[in-house]
Formats: sequence, C-alpha cells, structure tokens
Amino acid sequence: MLQTMKDDPIVEEVRRHRQAYAREFNFDAKAILADLKVRADRHRAVQVTYG
Repeated sequence: MLQTMKDDPIVEEVRRHRQAYAREFNFDAKAILADLKVRADRHRAVQVTYG
C-alpha cells in the first residue's frame, strides 16, 4: 500500500511541532522570524557556509 504524506506519521509529527512552535508566538510571523534569528546566532559556530 502506498503511503501518502497525509498518512505519514513523521510528517504528522513535524506538523504538530510546527503548530506548537507557531502557537508559542501567537502565529506572528515576525516574532517567529525574530526567534529563529536568535537561535541561528546562538548556534552560529555549527552553521555551514559556502563561498
């Protein structure tokens, strides 16, 4: 039987986490982006850059 993304338990888990994360910021895209930038800065030492 072919499993679609709609039925995939991993995809469903990712969607649940995404919803929970967005809910923490009241679904405010600017607040989410600001948090992601803070997290990126905090972990800059492990980021890979090309160029």
